[in-house]
Amino acid sequence: MTISNRIRFSHKYFKMPESFFFKDREAKSFLIGISVCDISQLPKEFLDWDTEYDSGNGLAYYKLPKGKVLMLIIFTKQENSVSECWTTIRSHNPQKEEYYRNLIGQEFKIEVELYEAKPEDYI
Repeated sequence: MTISNRIRFSHKYFKMPESFFFKDREAKSFLIGISVCDISQLPKEFLDWDTEYDSGNGLAYYKLPKGKVLMLIIFTKQENSVSECWTTIRSHNPQKEEYYRNLIGQEFKIEVELYEAKPEDYI
């Protein structure tokens, strides 16, 4: 079965289920909900967890937009492993919100397009 829905990431984040770190592990991911919130209302601990990754030169954190954001809630069913719910924060606009709301319950392919960290990304 071909999956046309995709959620792209620029890094392999620590929050991601382990199947995304091993090529021989199968996983199915589904968008199960979205929430619109102001980033200033989210705890720093959660934002750190959501954005932390290993840049190859140390820990780094993805820079999030200010103001209103979309929090996507993803369920990943991993073969021979624990299934997990996890999140990703995306910039908000009405079109993007409608797009994701119309895809709740559908399967997504998670794609990681590695990006080279900049010095300001490091802690």
